[in-house]
Amino acid sequence: MAHNEKTGFMEDYTYNLVKGHEEILGSHMLEVDPTLASGKIRVEVHPLGIGDREDPARLVFDGSDGDAIDLTISDFGDKFKMVMYEVEGKKPAEAAPKLPVARQLWTPKAGFYEGVQKWIENGGGHHTVFSFAVTAEQIEDFAKMAGIEVANIK
Repeated sequence: MAHNEKTGFMEDYTYNLVKGHEEILGSHMLEVDPTLASGKIRVEVHPLGIGDREDPARLVFDGSDGDAIDLTISDFGDKFKMVMYEVEGKKPAEAAPKLPVARQLWTPKAGFYEGVQKWIENGGGHHTVFSFAVTAEQIEDFAKMAGIEVANIK
């Protein structure tokens, strides 16, 4: 759907709860797509700490600014449900030398607290897909064609 552009596997890594600067830091250990990068991409080797394997090479970069979506699909046993919100993507403003992974910030357009609360109430998952290239309307159309319920948090 995104033609391999500005879309990647993601997870909510941590929240910034500083008043007036509330945002979500998305990241993942290994799988974040480099088309999300706003600048130079580095390949670095760092310990993983799980899996009893050799230390992997990772892509390390800062994400981009702009309108985006973040979505997940959850299994409720008798149905699947897509949970999505439109977000404002933000390039990280500060270096994070102790977090050697790709980093993307975002804030739900519904507002940080309302967005996070509705995400949890709707069964939103930890692992997501983040995209600057795909629109909420495209996801809603896809979900309708696939017969999957979708909750668009606005």
